[in-house]
Amino acid sequence: MMLNLRKKAFTLIELMLVVGIIAVYAGAMIPMIQGARQRAQAAKIIQTADTLRIASINFCSDTGSYPFDYSNVPAFSWLTTDPGLSGWDGPYIDHPLTAEDASPGTGVIWVWAGMMVPFDLDGNGTADKIPGKRGATMLISAFPEITAQAINNEVDTYIPGDWRTTGKLRFFPTGGGIGNMYFYLISE
Repeated sequence: MMLNLRKKAFTLIELMLVVGIIAVYAGAMIPMIQGARQRAQAAKIIQTADTLRIASINFCSDTGSYPFDYSNVPAFSWLTTDPGLSGWDGPYIDHPLTAEDASPGTGVIWVWAGMMVPFDLDGNGTADKIPGKRGATMLISAFPEITAQAINNEVDTYIPGDWRTTGKLRFFPTGGGIGNMYFYLISE
């Protein structure tokens, strides 16, 4: 009687096949993970914009004007610090704005009293809100274009035209995949 002394083991081809399958799955997961990160950043900005819109409305209701708030200059933190305006009854947000309120690695975040750029809110090619009008705009500098597009996909889904120039969001590229993002908050 002959004994089978051959050991059971995986062949090189079987091991290469398993490694190849794992590589394909990993390659498919990377874009999904990046997309989830962009959607999470977009949700954070949308939530920040909603908070600032409500704070701007309340500020205007109390003082008769819209606020200025700038993440790097405490003197322009009108939503958390009394700027000396009659009727101020804040704070209107729970902490002074920081760049982290925008997104890690971005520039400064502003709330600007008035329309800083024209906004074509309905996508018909005509500016509905023009600079100089009363209202509030949020600006985030050094913002990633891909995240700005993800925000636009959430807030301006059905607005026709170029996503950079129509709807509640305006994006001005400055190079290297980043730019200045303007977000319409409120106007009269």
